[in-house]
Amino acid sequence: MPLWLSGLIICIFGPVLALIIGTTLVKYNHSQGGTSEGAGYAAAFIGLMIIGIISKINHFLKEKKDKPVSSAQKKNKRCADIDQHMARSQNSI
Repeated sequence: MPLWLSGLIICIFGPVLALIIGTTLVKYNHSQGGTSEGAGYAAAFIGLMIIGIISKINHFLKEKKDKPVSSAQKKNKRCADIDQHMARSQNSI
């Protein structure tokens, strides 16, 4: 999925979802005799959390797709890290 398309979906989906949740919570709170300030804050928080979760999932999937790492590459990286550590320890002596 292109980045611009996922951004467009989030821009449309986020406010709509927050509006639906907010309206539901405010109506419930008004029926209980409250001022519904807390319901508005809760709806905003829930909407932001859902947008954040979608963004994290999208980032995770994109990272997995872009970076295939073989076991040989992992082994080479470990060997390079060990070599650097050994060089630093020899320089400090």
